[in-house]
Amino acid sequence: MRPWAAIAAATAEEHQRLLCGMEDCAAAQRRQLAELLAVNAGSEFGQRHGFSGLADPDAYRRAVPLSAYE
Repeated sequence: MRPWAAIAAATAEEHQRLLCGMEDCAAAQRRQLAELLAVNAGSEFGQRHGFSGLADPDAYRRAVPLSAYE
């Protein structure tokens, strides 16, 4: 088996997931945001910004101001 064929075989499942996600990028991003909000809703930051009540990217933008890492 050629080296690239081995890599392709090892990553085939992830590659297919990537292709499916690219079909509807906006939906994939909404799912990712929903997952991140759910996982972090109990954190101090998530509680302060109401992650548990945010339903979409616009609500997130309104609730979480831009800030520096510090």
